[in-house]
Amino acid sequence: MPNRMTGGKPYFAIIFVQFLLAAMNMLTKTAFNRGMSTFVFVFYRQVVASILLAPLAIIFTRKTDAPKSFKMLSKIFMLSLLGFPINLNLQSVVINYTSATVASAALNLMPVFTFLLSVLLR
Repeated sequence: MPNRMTGGKPYFAIIFVQFLLAAMNMLTKTAFNRGMSTFVFVFYRQVVASILLAPLAIIFTRKTDAPKSFKMLSKIFMLSLLGFPINLNLQSVVINYTSATVASAALNLMPVFTFLLSVLLR
């Protein structure tokens, strides 16, 4: 099987994702400058992401996904309920009070919150 990660495709993909994140930070800053609440913005962002991504996850993983126990599902639920929204709220507050550049740096805190919650939930 040939290696698909040859050439510059992975680098272009990473650069493209970074541009998308920067654009999202600038749009977020614009929304906050026009008076939108940070917590309402995070709520809307999560709802739109869930509506767009849940059908894709169901379609692409329904045949290959292994069954999960209730304990595992509850841990995943708690991590997704607390981990990512805490980080998004933190990033939104940072964007609201500073600049999109500082918020991009604050985005790097997401793995820290995810790791801490995963250690707490074992």
